[in-house]
Amino acid sequence: MNLKKTKKLMVEIMKVFNISIDQKGDNAGTRAAVITYAEKAEVLFDLDDPKIRSIEAFEEKLSEIQTQGGGTNLMIALSTVRSSTLKQKVRSGTNKAIFLITDGKSTEGGGDTLYILAKNIKKDGYEIFALGIGDNVNTEELSKLVSEKVQLHLFLINKFDDLAGIADIIAEKKDFRHCGEAGDTHKIKSVTKANEGAWPWLGWFSRISVNSKPVTCGGALVCDTWFLTAARCLHDDNGNVTMPEDIDLYLGVHELTNGKQGNAIGTKPINVFIHPNYNHSYSLVKSYSNDKADYSLQFYSEYDIALLELNNGSNGGPPLSQYIRPICALRGEEHKGFLVKGKARLQAMLTGVKQLYQNRKNEAVYVAGWGFSPEGSTRVMRIRPALFQSRDLINFPDYCKRRNPNVDPDRFFCVRNKDHKENFYCNSDVGGPYMADIDGKFAILGIALENADCSTRSNIYLNVLHNNITGWMQNILGNCSDPNDWIDPNKPWNKIGPSVPGSQ
Repeated sequence: MNLKKTKKLMVEIMKVFNISIDQKGDNAGTRAAVITYAEKAEVLFDLDDPKIRSIEAFEEKLSEIQTQGGGTNLMIALSTVRSSTLKQKVRSGTNKAIFLITDGKSTEGGGDTLYILAKNIKKDGYEIFALGIGDNVNTEELSKLVSEKVQLHLFLINKFDDLAGIADIIAEKKDFRHCGEAGDTHKIKSVTKANEGAWPWLGWFSRISVNSKPVTCGGALVCDTWFLTAARCLHDDNGNVTMPEDIDLYLGVHELTNGKQGNAIGTKPINVFIHPNYNHSYSLVKSYSNDKADYSLQFYSEYDIALLELNNGSNGGPPLSQYIRPICALRGEEHKGFLVKGKARLQAMLTGVKQLYQNRKNEAVYVAGWGFSPEGSTRVMRIRPALFQSRDLINFPDYCKRRNPNVDPDRFFCVRNKDHKENFYCNSDVGGPYMADIDGKFAILGIALENADCSTRSNIYLNVLHNNITGWMQNILGNCSDPNDWIDPNKPWNKIGPSVPGSQ
């Protein structure tokens, strides 16, 4: 191994992450540890070393590394990481990464035992990257060691002279403000427990109602300081808006029953913004009677949308990571491929979604959540213990209109699980997003306004691509979470095609 060039790369990587001068670390800094290995592993310095609090100190300490002879024992390297470094206290909500640099394949301690060890380290919330140099590396082995989405975590180069640009590539991948980057969303079943980190923008919040019962809803992080949800979740029965200090919001959560999730954080919003045209009285069930029977209808406000402004830490928002990052929010006239003029707007959107859905082999459109609803305790048996996902189809407007004549097909759409086999569970949260994979990035198309029995009925979603919604969002969000850098006008999504038969 070319030790000189490897040390230089390590310094460049640490410049990306900015070692903190504060021994306890802070939101703007990073603590580092270095372990060298060949047949044996040695801790050069650990996370709590008080002398390594600057790039200069880091670089000076690296000068002590000497070339080690022998083989490549990745097993003992990762075992040392877990037995020493990972036992030290790491703050909740921080990014935790391991960079594995090697120029050879494992000569001992490889195989299934090594993969299980790496899997357990990743379960502890650590993101594993690997850099393989030269022709002697085992690509298959490294692919099984790194975190999901191998193409984002495994770097292979032919020779040490090619190291120069690696730090810049890592810096780009470290910027978690880039929207729509999901984790491992692949599942064989259409309704299933999600992988941890699959949907890093999802979160939920709770408030206490006037009758002292908790009201809980879902939503999605859009931009690094904004959380999108339904306005109905933020009003009491008298129409009063909930104050920010009365809201507890959680991000990075996977299992509700696991109180030790190192990737989860709790925070409070500093502001609540509800669309000015939202009318809470239109989000209630109203009872009627005629000569034949008594009946009730659910009404929906065309402006049932809210944004919570977040502030957690010196950088102005929650600490972003592979487990907490924003979804893309499409808005404004620059997205004409999505916002088709006239009453055909939603119809064209549905056609585009359904074409994309079919072209991507049923993997393009999703809902995910825990089943939260503002009804609170009356729906507690429907709450999932962990995050679940499903691939749900949009029903065409005529079906949605038949189900509820009060629904304007230009402002709302209906969604139902594609297999119609979901029993009494619904995977979406009220306030949660309807998500589409568009050219490898996920964007939000709608907000769930209900999550009733998905096995017998569809649920209503607010169309967030309507101009009356996108204009309001644009005024608040500005250019954050803007997907313009990845929208390709030549992609099928942006070429609305012929009508595709709806699923009813």
